[in-house]
Amino acid sequence: MRHLVFKNKNGFTLIELLLALTLSTIVISLVSYVLFQAINQFSFTVDHSFLRQEAGIISTTIEERYLTTEKTIQLTTLPPDHLKIDESVMVMESYHVYIEITNQSNGHIDRIASASAGDGTLSCGDEGVPSGSSSTSMDGKNKDGYHLHIKLFSTEKPCDTYEVVTHISKL
Repeated sequence: MRHLVFKNKNGFTLIELLLALTLSTIVISLVSYVLFQAINQFSFTVDHSFLRQEAGIISTTIEERYLTTEKTIQLTTLPPDHLKIDESVMVMESYHVYIEITNQSNGHIDRIASASAGDGTLSCGDEGVPSGSSSTSMDGKNKDGYHLHIKLFSTEKPCDTYEVVTHISKL
């Protein structure tokens, strides 16, 4: 009886195949994790940049109106997604706004906020913030100025926020 002995060294052993499969699985897992994190970070950065840009536009519009007029400036939120500064209307399609205005001459604080999702409050710990249609005004003759606190909330991701805190005054 003849014994067949395979001495072909051109193939791979089962151990070598399992080792290659394990290493490739680890590499693919690491690469996919890094890619997933990069996509999430990019999405966050885009959303945050948008909120920052919108907060800057609101802040600049309020400041320009205050610095260029002696009359009262009216700020109004109108459901579901409009912010009115005097006669200019800003449409807020993907965020809610909360604005706190402190009069520096007498310390009076006014708050306005846009409508929010369903429960009448803004999300992520801001349960005391008013929502819905609200209005306040700023006296253009106030030389002491105002302290503005503007906070924007993403409608898609309510915990994504951007805040601007600034002081405006006429010199």
